[in-house]
Amino acid sequence: MGESHRCALVSHCLTALAATAFLSTFAAAAQAKGPVQVFILAGQSNMQGQGLVEAKDAAGNEKPGTLTAMLADPAKAPLLAHLRTPDGRWVERDDVRVYDVSDLGVAKGPLGLGFGWDLGNKDWFGPELQFGHAIKKHVSNQVLIIKTAWGGKSLYADFRPPSSGGAVGPYYTEMIATVRRVLGNLKQEFPAYDGGGYELAGFVWWHGWNDFCDPANAVPEYERDLANLIRDVRRDLDAPKLPVVIGEFTGPWGADCAEPAALAIRRAQAAVVAKPEFQETVRFVPTRDFARSEEASPTGEGYHEFKNGETYFLIGNALGEGMWDLISGKPKPTVKVFILAGQSNMEGYGAVSALDPDGNERPGTLTRLLGDPAKAPLVEAWRDDRPPPALETIRIGATNANFGDPAPGRVKELRVEYVVDSQQRSETVTENETLTIAAKPGAVEVVEAAYGVLPDGAKSDVTAAVRALVDAGRVRSRWRVRDDVWVWFNGHKGALTTGFGAGPDLFGPELGFGQVLGDASADPVLIVKTAWGGKSLYKDFRPPSSGGEVGECYRQLVETVSNVLEGMPVDFPDLANRRPELAGLVWWHGWNDGIDPEHAVPEYERNLVDLIGDLRRDLDAPGLPVVVGELTGPWVEAEGGWSELRAAQAAAADPVRHPELGGGVAFVPTHDFVRPENESPGGWPAHEFNNAETYCLVGQACGEAMRELVARVR
Repeated sequence: MGESHRCALVSHCLTALAATAFLSTFAAAAQAKGPVQVFILAGQSNMQGQGLVEAKDAAGNEKPGTLTAMLADPAKAPLLAHLRTPDGRWVERDDVRVYDVSDLGVAKGPLGLGFGWDLGNKDWFGPELQFGHAIKKHVSNQVLIIKTAWGGKSLYADFRPPSSGGAVGPYYTEMIATVRRVLGNLKQEFPAYDGGGYELAGFVWWHGWNDFCDPANAVPEYERDLANLIRDVRRDLDAPKLPVVIGEFTGPWGADCAEPAALAIRRAQAAVVAKPEFQETVRFVPTRDFARSEEASPTGEGYHEFKNGETYFLIGNALGEGMWDLISGKPKPTVKVFILAGQSNMEGYGAVSALDPDGNERPGTLTRLLGDPAKAPLVEAWRDDRPPPALETIRIGATNANFGDPAPGRVKELRVEYVVDSQQRSETVTENETLTIAAKPGAVEVVEAAYGVLPDGAKSDVTAAVRALVDAGRVRSRWRVRDDVWVWFNGHKGALTTGFGAGPDLFGPELGFGQVLGDASADPVLIVKTAWGGKSLYKDFRPPSSGGEVGECYRQLVETVSNVLEGMPVDFPDLANRRPELAGLVWWHGWNDGIDPEHAVPEYERNLVDLIGDLRRDLDAPGLPVVVGELTGPWVEAEGGWSELRAAQAAAADPVRHPELGGGVAFVPTHDFVRPENESPGGWPAHEFNNAETYCLVGQACGEAMRELVARVR
């Protein structure tokens, strides 16, 4: 997610909070009779509460990121209106009580400040503060928050649940004992308790740091241990359907965390929520967007979110609202998931921009299409007229689209010699990798560049092209990013734009497809692209029902879709609390079967029908709409195996010929979208000469067919 999008999301959150501030409880209110709603908040030091209320610098000025600093910010002060009395004191709520046990002992009383890590010190607070206010907006009964959090504790050892085997964690034992003790002595602990009984209403787990610090042992077990924690807490508290909210492991690294162990913890948390047994009773709450920088915070302790009060406030609110959505049975909205599968053409070889040796834009690129009045309407929706941001680095893709193909079928390299800061340097990268120069475009002088089989094989002098690419970094076109269509491809994930192809300056059918489905769908769209170059349906994608050995790519497709949907809350935070709905499959494929007319072509129709049926079964989507894109290629007039294969694709989609598929399959002719080599950037004919117009048209045609098919199936 881009920084501007994250900021917009958080701004929207702040606005919504301010608009719904609970302003009517500056003093204790009469409570409705009925059971006390009990919520357990558990974790380690962050759950204890490291949010600062106020903190001064050496000059006596308020540090940024405290609640007091927020009150001085006109944009943020309304957010805290319900925390202040009319005469400026911090609110204490008698209708929400807190029992807090930690390393420093026990604190109890009305909800307010002072339930942070330093119990009783009202300079500190944790998620309980806004969690309590958020929950109380929705319930009339009294609320009790039991917080059991101790600093520096892991799930792997300290909170280890009984079902994980080994020694039960002492803090798991203490947590259960504390809850039982408090609930067994409510009148003694809280004299205002009205005797109406209690109801265990929810369990919140916000945790991760100490397991993150043990990647060899704790991280691999985190998913299993967290699932067992939920099961065991429910069993030991005799609450088999206890609603559970898992707060995402936050950290100071925000949304772009590159720490493998941190990402693994987040993925494990999301995977637990995706388990069928937890679908309706456990919710994952993203928190990474609430992290603030060290410069915007009171301290430098990143593992405590820099003790940023705004972070702790927003996390408490998100956990509370997430819990209420779960308790109230609010259904999750959906995200429509489409699978795009095939081989290298589905990977995507449409060129975004490609320069000839003289530095001129080649024909048939996306950039060139924008300059053609007759063709610009096809791609106009992707133009972003905002000036591009200033580049701090230069990135050049070592691709045939950029430099032609001096050695077809051979692995090539790009070598660039350049001068920066008065020093001459040389960099070499392999084909389809990106050469990165850590300098602004205007600070680099390209001396010489070559592309091909280096050092002594077939190669081209691409000095002029590299110079043009470096210069283009200052004026290059900017492409729109859709915030309602998302893509996962080979680990590359994000909002739909150019660059989700086989290389950094390439795209595939997802661009046109996503444009059509994004415009047509009221729900967000997630495209999962499962494509691998040089693979056949006969062997690599071979479905189980076709007999013989199941193709590795078939297995990978099913596994990839499952993994992406499981990890969706982490990889796509905007979709975290949406329910994925498999909405369609697009199959665009054929080359590697076409070059085997003896074996693969005669079986293609049967194998494709089996592929559709087996994927519907193995993805648990029995009526999944399927679009079959015709094998395209520049050989459209060719006879023999190519025409037979195309006929097999059309036949598989014929509802009369294959009634077992239920009429939910459409065939899309694509051969009219082929453009000749002299109207294209260059590249292999089997990749449509990297022609952007071809890839746009194929994607849009498949999208239109899918839109009509989905409407018809429904």
